[in-house]
Amino acid sequence: MDIKVSVLILVVYLTILIGAAYLGWRQTRTLDDHLIADRKMPVWLSSFTMAASVIGSGIVLGVSELAYKVGISAMLYPAILAVALAVSVLVASYRFRQSEAVTVSELLGRSYGRNVRTLVATVSAIKWLGPTAAQYLAVGAIIKSATGLDYTYSIIIGALIIIAYVVIGGTWAIAYTDTTQLIIVYIGLVLLFSSGFPEHGGVLTLAEELGPHYQGWTEVGTFRLTTWIGALMALSFADQVWLQRSASMKTPAAAVRAGLWGSLMIFPIGFLTVYAGLVAAKTMPGLDPRIAVPSLVFKTFEPTVAALFVAAIVAASMSSVDSWLHSSATLLVKDVYVDRINPGATEMKIRRAMNVATVALGAGAVALALIWKGGIINLVFLTMVWGSCVYIGPLLVLWYSPVRISSNKALGIMIATLAMGTALSFSPPYEISPLLISAIFGYALTFGAYLLARKNGNTDNGPDS
Repeated sequence: MDIKVSVLILVVYLTILIGAAYLGWRQTRTLDDHLIADRKMPVWLSSFTMAASVIGSGIVLGVSELAYKVGISAMLYPAILAVALAVSVLVASYRFRQSEAVTVSELLGRSYGRNVRTLVATVSAIKWLGPTAAQYLAVGAIIKSATGLDYTYSIIIGALIIIAYVVIGGTWAIAYTDTTQLIIVYIGLVLLFSSGFPEHGGVLTLAEELGPHYQGWTEVGTFRLTTWIGALMALSFADQVWLQRSASMKTPAAAVRAGLWGSLMIFPIGFLTVYAGLVAAKTMPGLDPRIAVPSLVFKTFEPTVAALFVAAIVAASMSSVDSWLHSSATLLVKDVYVDRINPGATEMKIRRAMNVATVALGAGAVALALIWKGGIINLVFLTMVWGSCVYIGPLLVLWYSPVRISSNKALGIMIATLAMGTALSFSPPYEISPLLISAIFGYALTFGAYLLARKNGNTDNGPDS
């Protein structure tokens, strides 16, 4: 692949990205603009950024790698994620936007007290360090392969670009860059599909030619399947990243529409990446699955189109990381710095704290990517169990039941679920995902607390109940 062409395409892509970030900067004048787009984000823009926050290199490269190994069952991953986003939105987005809260920990703290608020904010923020580091590694590998730059420099360059536009433009910049990135992802994958379909046919035709192993729907294995089911059960997208997008909408109904449209954008990308993996398995068997689709791209296309696909992979990673950093910084600043450390902070101090938190989180993820590559996968596993499954039970009781569990019991449920998930992440039993077990465990504890509260006639929703 021509290095000059690759560099030129990446430079053009980054220039477009800077232009999109500039549009966001132009609209960011107040703290509310920075955090929640002053609750004025249009549905179409929010739907793009919600979908883009789900679609990282884990779908663009991870699903194609999985399809190369196990066939059409890899399609279950994006399909279940799309359903999980839709269900999470239907359950949570309307009520969250209606609450006028900015963070999920703020909402929980209103009813369950400051300790719950601090716990959820801290855990929900630091959980993204591992996945962010993993995305930096993916971006660094692609930039290195396309430009010949040193791997360390490639990682740092990708990280600096993301951190810069999050700091400068906040939610508006993220929304515009996410939309740009998602469009680039679609263009790259559609080009790959259109080039392969005339020669190789559709997904089912390819799977049939590759053999029975590629046609089954359980070939992904128990661990992956239970992880995806756990994501659905735990309402994994009732998380700060996506609820903050709901908070940016004009109305609760608009928040739901944006999330549902976003969920519809996920599955086609999953289908296209599965197709790419199957074509690679047919035409280039015996490769390392991690490089199969990039190798297919470089073999199939002229340098310009191949470089566009490289840009699509970089775009997919960036479109996830920017939202993760921004939402994590929002949690730490709103629910730890302002609530615990400096309740009287001015808007200028809060903006400054947001910038510091964003840079610190981004730098921490870079350090993890550079220093602890072998341990990154463990941190990614922790992301699954340090998310919504920790608090989803008490949150659903708060929203959908007249019975109220006490703040101490809610805190106990969250700590116990967190401890259970953390322990299981390092030693999953019987190849069953810690996320599924933690979700069931959290719901069981919540149900027990609910029955006890109902027996005691507890309908007080105050933090001291």
